[in-house]
Amino acid sequence: MADTGYAILDGVSSMLRATRFTQEPLTENNLQEHQMVLYLRMLDTKIPTARLVPFKNSLNLFNLFGDE
Repeated sequence: MADTGYAILDGVSSMLRATRFTQEPLTENNLQEHQMVLYLRMLDTKIPTARLVPFKNSLNLFNLFGDE
């Protein structure tokens, strides 16, 4: 998320976030973007002015199998 916003993911949103990582092509950049060091560094910059924002996903229950 940009700027100082953060979202708390659980349930389906959390699972979708995890599966998106496994469906992307395996590249050096992709691996670096998912290392804990990067997450912690990003958190350090957000914590002083953090604000909770809703997480939006693109899950469409009517199109689970990709017909549309």
